[in-house]
Amino acid sequence: MVIPQRKRPEIALCQMGAAVDVGYAPRTLLPDRLVEEALGRYPRLGFKEAMTSAFCGLLRRNEAAAATSPVVADVGERRLDGFRPIHFCDVIAGAAFDE
Repeated sequence: MVIPQRKRPEIALCQMGAAVDVGYAPRTLLPDRLVEEALGRYPRLGFKEAMTSAFCGLLRRNEAAAATSPVVADVGERRLDGFRPIHFCDVIAGAAFDE
């Protein structure tokens, strides 16, 4: 959460909301009234399953997407049989240079 907080306030606020939404930041950071109002306007509608399913779909289309995000790789490891993310040690060992 460090980088967005050094940006403009609206960027930090958006990042904080996303962190609370997915469970990285505690919901108690936000006032109950604000949470209730937001959920009244924008119900979650199965957000947890939809979010993880979206990441699974991304990985089915392009397994290399896991290399761009440890969060996406985590979902693949937990939800996709036989999924194994690309490990950085394998990437560097396979670099096209003689040592």
